[in-house]
Amino acid sequence: MNYLLIFLSLYLYASFTDAHEQQSIEKDKPNLQWQLEGMISLGTSSAEADELTALQSGAHDPQETGFNLQNIELSVDFIVDTKTRFSAALQADDEEFGLEHLYLETTFYQPLALKIGYFAADFGLLNAHHTENWLDYPVINARLLGGEGTMGTGLQFAAKLPVYWQSQLSFAVQNANDETAVSFLGEGHSHDDEESTTHTHVDTTAYPFYDGVGGTPIVRTRSNKIKDLLYTVRLNNQWQLLPQLALDWGLSGMMGANRAGETTKTYLYGTDLTLNWQLNEQQRLTWQTEWIQRHFEVDAYQDTTISIQDNTLKDWGFYSQLLYQFHPQWTMGVRYDYASGDKALFSGQRAQDSLRSDRFRISPLLMWSPLEQIAIHLQYNYDDADFITESAHTVWLGLSWQLGADHDD
Repeated sequence: MNYLLIFLSLYLYASFTDAHEQQSIEKDKPNLQWQLEGMISLGTSSAEADELTALQSGAHDPQETGFNLQNIELSVDFIVDTKTRFSAALQADDEEFGLEHLYLETTFYQPLALKIGYFAADFGLLNAHHTENWLDYPVINARLLGGEGTMGTGLQFAAKLPVYWQSQLSFAVQNANDETAVSFLGEGHSHDDEESTTHTHVDTTAYPFYDGVGGTPIVRTRSNKIKDLLYTVRLNNQWQLLPQLALDWGLSGMMGANRAGETTKTYLYGTDLTLNWQLNEQQRLTWQTEWIQRHFEVDAYQDTTISIQDNTLKDWGFYSQLLYQFHPQWTMGVRYDYASGDKALFSGQRAQDSLRSDRFRISPLLMWSPLEQIAIHLQYNYDDADFITESAHTVWLGLSWQLGADHDD
């Protein structure tokens, strides 16, 4: 009986101590966390100016010879309590200034996590996340998810699944007409707009291009139907195969209305794989790859210029990258990008479209981090694409920084 009382007393003391320490930690934790990050680069290319802009299709990619202010972002997290935070971020480059995200996230109703506001769709690994190592966005991500990544106002539920490995399932509903949602109702001009539009490296005298995906006409830019909202689902799994070896595997899907018809939709499918191997205390090897495919429905359409039948335009591609940190301050890597599609509205049209033609890119990288918050990037791009006259060779030298608290987007 005495042993039982002693054990019970020790248990109550330990519980009280843990609770007191946790309260002290939370009390000392700042209610406001900020982060300032940015990237600037200097580069030169064998490609012509308009070709280089088309090759660098990410919104924050370096796009011209000389200096490029790629991105500056200020984000602020207000910690409401241990389960709730409010996050806001503003971003700017050398041309634009705007809202990056604005949302409230809470795990108050466990095991569910709720996010509500304006945020990036949880699709794949890089959607709306600025690349940390390479100076430009993967080709297929910029094509199908947009140079900024697909964003929207809405809400998202996420829950950890009751399995023996780490697994999370998320589901989001957002507006499909945000300008970043290039595969859906976002971006572009209606057919009746006075502003004329052109497509890079496309002979518009031979092909009557409109401003939709693949040159499709713009039939609608908004919808009031619930079924036409943007729906995103993602399953992410993580296994610790060995103490030094971790494997992440994800599946993503996205569905929403597009602009090429009154009832047409776009479907995006994706899968991604990441392997992290901690070789020793100073060396690490990371392999990451992602595949994305798009099915873009097109309604029959006819006017005085064109006549098209029902179609489904299909585009796909992937990137695969390998990073080797061989010293705490030094990392080298290489990334391979490939993108393609299957059909066009008119013969020969896809080969001239910078956002649908066949292309590949090889990008070796060397990165030096003299300080934890600062990195210098040296990157070479070899680009081969149907819409450029000859292969392009480009070199970028970039400086990136990340100051303040380290928190998620």
